Amino acid sequence: MVSQYIPKRQLSVDEVMVPFKGRLSFKQYMPAKPTKWGIKMWAIAEADTGYVSFCEVYSGRINGTAHGLANHVVKSCIEKANVTGQGYHVYMDNYFTSPTLFTDLFQHYNTGACGTVRLNRRELPKDIMRKKPDGVTIHGDMQFRQMDALAAVVLKDKKKYVNLISSIHDFSVGVVQRNVQQADGLFQRQEIPCPKMMGLIGLTSTYSTMYFNTNLEMA
Repeated sequence: MVSQYIPKRQLSVDEVMVPFKGRLSFKQYMPAKPTKWGIKMWAIAEADTGYVSFCEVYSGRINGTAHGLANHVVKSCIEKANVTGQGYHVYMDNYFTSPTLFTDLFQHYNTGACGTVRLNRRELPKDIMRKKPDGVTIHGDMQFRQMDALAAVVLKDKKKYVNLISSIHDFSVGVVQRNVQQADGLFQRQEIPCPKMMGLIGLTSTYSTMYFNTNLEMA
């Protein structure tokens, strides 16, 4: 896959479940995934097509990872997909995202990164990235912070806060179309402000799962 296809600039790293119900020592159960039982794989793929540039089976604990498994997985995928140092942009979910990883990718891999982030990660701007940030109360409210190459944003979505960091984007804001319930109970289509950095996060899991399932069915 690596030598036969040059991927577009926007990539995404995610964990992928390949359906499997037989006996296997490293078979995984992931209740949050559409495919709950199967073989877990790490994959890096084009964000808009799901075409996988590199994938690796997760067979159990990996020893000697300096900054944790998630950090190791992202770097390994980038290196083995042969996209290091070429200015690629990599998107990921909050399992992988951390300021430490994004700074390392930016400084040593010439790779930008963007992803949702968990509030317990170190080096986040805690004045906005907390359970109930000030000034972010209604749908569409947001706050930004910048430190060196990293931009951070918290956005109030319909029922929850969305926290993201990026070394790709600035504070640019776009709009999305959403159905918003009015006082009379009816829904009306409205434009809601949204950080542009939210665009491609989370697509790999859907597209790469389709890619694997299609090829398994054809085999």
